[in-house]
Amino acid sequence: MILTIPTDARGYFRNLLRLLQLFKPFNEMPDSEIKLFSLILLYYHRKKMLSLEDASGYIFSKAGRFKLMNDLGVSRPRFDNMMLSLRKKGLITYDGIVPKYLFKYNEGASVNEVVFKFVKDEREKKQQARG
Repeated sequence: MILTIPTDARGYFRNLLRLLQLFKPFNEMPDSEIKLFSLILLYYHRKKMLSLEDASGYIFSKAGRFKLMNDLGVSRPRFDNMMLSLRKKGLITYDGIVPKYLFKYNEGASVNEVVFKFVKDEREKKQQARG
């Protein structure tokens, strides 16, 4: 089955995270954290010409954090709590994103694919063997 989802970069990251909410650590994220993390991914996407270190320096700087906070429309204490929660989930550190969670979006491509493969659960095989 192929599902087509028309989107732009902002929508891609938010929709991707919503799909990933089936899996840890995304399944523990409320909508406010999904919005924040998708915005962080969007900012990295916009800074893709920079090295990861330079992009992180910009996004996690005082000015970058202030921009994130304003784009979300949340108070400073709320923003700080959301960032703390993302750190506790292992998605970000104090100065950047954890690289394995830096999802890419190719604006030049007409299609960006995410593939899910459903495999048989081994627990089900064991239960069937027990009878």
